[in-house]
Amino acid sequence: MEGRIAQLIDSAKRKFQLGNGEQAIELLERAIDLNGEPQVQLLLGQLLLEMDRPAEALDPLERATNSELTRTAAASARALALSSTGQNEAAYALLLPLVEQEPAPFEALLNFSHVCFLLDRGEEGAVAARRALKRQPNSSTAAINTFLCARTLDERGAWRELVELAMSQPGTAALRVAAAESLYFDDLDESEVIALHREVGDRLGKTYSPTRRFAGTRDPQRTLKIGFLSPDFRSHPVASFTLSFLRFLKELGFELSFYSLNLREDSVTERFKELGDFHACARLRETAIAQKCLSDSIDVLFDLAGYTVGGRPELLAIRPAPLVFSGIGYPASLQIEGLTGELTDQGGHADWPRPLIQNPLLCYEPTEDVPVIEASSSGDFIWGAYCNAKKINRQTARLWSEVLRATPGSRLRCMSAQFSKSSERSRVSRFFDEVGIGNVELVEGPVDYAGYMSEFNAVDGILDTYPFNGATTTLDALIMGVPVVTLKGTSHRSRVGASLLEEFGHLEWIANDSNAFIERAQQIFAAGKRPPSHRIALRNQVHSSTLMDGRQYARWFGLAVRSHWEQYCNP
Repeated sequence: MEGRIAQLIDSAKRKFQLGNGEQAIELLERAIDLNGEPQVQLLLGQLLLEMDRPAEALDPLERATNSELTRTAAASARALALSSTGQNEAAYALLLPLVEQEPAPFEALLNFSHVCFLLDRGEEGAVAARRALKRQPNSSTAAINTFLCARTLDERGAWRELVELAMSQPGTAALRVAAAESLYFDDLDESEVIALHREVGDRLGKTYSPTRRFAGTRDPQRTLKIGFLSPDFRSHPVASFTLSFLRFLKELGFELSFYSLNLREDSVTERFKELGDFHACARLRETAIAQKCLSDSIDVLFDLAGYTVGGRPELLAIRPAPLVFSGIGYPASLQIEGLTGELTDQGGHADWPRPLIQNPLLCYEPTEDVPVIEASSSGDFIWGAYCNAKKINRQTARLWSEVLRATPGSRLRCMSAQFSKSSERSRVSRFFDEVGIGNVELVEGPVDYAGYMSEFNAVDGILDTYPFNGATTTLDALIMGVPVVTLKGTSHRSRVGASLLEEFGHLEWIANDSNAFIERAQQIFAAGKRPPSHRIALRNQVHSSTLMDGRQYARWFGLAVRSHWEQYCNP
């Protein structure tokens, strides 16, 4: 009996490693039917958690807490499942006795700091996260949790602490978080942002050796295999910017493969699977993913994540394909020497000589049906700012405040999912309090897509963030018939709004300085509230623009890739 159970557990682990989660669950359930040992219950619960099925994980994890052998690990995992189902106070109570131990279990410290962050107990969470980081200095999760918790108390101080930690430790986990977070600050010199990214790129280059030999022939005319690498082959902005053209790229004769770095899947994931070979790689090490790319004879590897959480930039340094590109999902240069190129607009990346210029920069297609355009129910002119709250900094808040002063009687409606946390609401409210502006409403964004998109019916104009412009939200606003005012900067992330509006043909909504931003907003305000017919006309313009012409974008993309391939074949 014990031998059979061990076989089922080993088979389940292998299946899960290869991305066959459902088969792994079935095997573990069979093992439980044979014996029901707590170790199997714990493994089943942990697997369900990794598959983003926390509600199903609760029961097996509770059963695993009944054994002394698995009680601690099961309690820590069950707390995470409770938190993932909205039961944060219960998760806190379950974890508190564990973290009061000395030494406290590493996973319990991680989970406790995460729950504290969600409960706005930043100081308590930061202490736990630092304890975890002291135990495992190269833990990216511990570094992220330390920053997130400390950020609720002192944003700039938390970031500086993260940078100091990252620079003093080997590896790139904490450094990548610091580099990605640097994109949101309004008072950092761009040279400092570039230097952080270059440090990450240099460390990756020193840690990993690029692949030198490839199986494919250097034939400039042959069919090319393109592999896309991302944790976001699901309902996510990356899907809106790739599904829009990938099917046309396939029609042009390119063979597509997808290397998924996330266990979460949904209906959008199925659309990627229909376009090419789909490989679940979240559980694989970088070297194993690289070997898979090599065995699949991938000619072009395109990374869609950059230094965002969940990405695997190590693969770009390993370079498991003759051509390696990055773009779409990250608005800055990764500064990795082995890259063939990075997708950007006409302005390129500062201090990076190998752009993959794409015009237009992005191609957009909503992953779900967009709601009907309706008239605003308010008689006032309402500005909207629907974005990741981290993009709202002191400079942006001051700029928006000047717009409110210059458009008397108007109000600002800021919507963000991050406003579910009181600490984030307080941070942003403080910016507006400093400039004496009170006609600002902070709203927690709806979870579902239809609810989010319908919120654009409630506003008359969108104010963009700076220096980290909106991309998805800008296009979402336009397709809902709402004009967008953007401030154009010099970095890639501060030009995205302008790049999209230039392609769309609305140069009158682009500003090159703060005064012009206010003037552009005044012009939209002076035109008054747009009736539904005008909004529908704007939506139709979007549909007929190159921003939604997936076929044309695929041609441009294919020609750019083919050009680089010809250079590779004829060095």
